[in-house]
Amino acid sequence: MTISVNWHDKEQTIAYVHFTPGWTWDDFWGMNQSFNQLAQTVDYPIVLIVDMTGAGMPAQFMPELSKIANTSEERPAHLEFTVVVGLGVMLETVANIFTRLYKRATAHVQFVPTLDEALQTITRRRQAVTPSE
Repeated sequence: MTISVNWHDKEQTIAYVHFTPGWTWDDFWGMNQSFNQLAQTVDYPIVLIVDMTGAGMPAQFMPELSKIANTSEERPAHLEFTVVVGLGVMLETVANIFTRLYKRATAHVQFVPTLDEALQTITRRRQAVTPSE
């Protein structure tokens, strides 16, 4: 399988989607369904890490963008935010344009270059909403 969907932590608060080279749009839509099923197994806030490090992009990228934007309407209500890892310079440029075109659909998405930075981002954002004792 070219895209895996699992929990990243034993507390099941961070979902982890990992893309590998050779993934297809059919794989993507299957992953989307698998993630939604995984998310339904818990009823508390979760975060999604999408790791695309080295995965590349299949053909027909541009026509799929509007379909991807529409999936934000289907995202689980308890998904706090998404961190996308490792797009690389060219794909991150396309992603930045995409986020400008589809602001509402991508307001919950942040891009970082590494998995470590994704985990740091999650920690910082969670600390920002958790009152200090």
